[in-house]
Amino acid sequence: MDEQTTHFYEGLVPPRPIPDPIPLEQFQFPWLAVGIVLMGALLVSALVIWQQRRKRRPVPAVATVSEAATKQPPAEPLDPTTLEGAALQIRLWLARRLGPSWLAKTTEVIVQDPELETILDASARNTVSEILMEADSRKFQRPGETAQAANQSPPLRAQQLAQIKASLFPEALSDKP
Repeated sequence: MDEQTTHFYEGLVPPRPIPDPIPLEQFQFPWLAVGIVLMGALLVSALVIWQQRRKRRPVPAVATVSEAATKQPPAEPLDPTTLEGAALQIRLWLARRLGPSWLAKTTEVIVQDPELETILDASARNTVSEILMEADSRKFQRPGETAQAANQSPPLRAQQLAQIKASLFPEALSDKP
């Protein structure tokens, strides 16, 4: 090296001394250990709170198809002379003929279902839709509203129900001698 370069390096002084690396066995992790313990405690408390809330929260009752299939009809006999009784009787017949999922269907879905068209003729479908819709309008009317009473006598409704039952279960008629 020439004299000028050597003189240049002699004038340079490091700004601060560089410490030696700390050996790992002397370095301790107190903050890391405290952090791990705190995170574990937070996780455990969050799980405990979540389980307590889950136990407290009421689960909504949802009927499954298997529950609907095993559901027994009401203990008291249906009165088919009332509109509500006739509508319930029709729904039970449809469920017995077409499956338990029909118990969960709304009136609009029942009336528009193409499967109903295959088993009932037009007049029986119209009768079913009239009875179900009228029963729904009575069921969901506000207190104080006047009911749109069906001007049908019980014998006429009984004849209509017999016609619907005969359409739904034709094998029952063929069994008669």
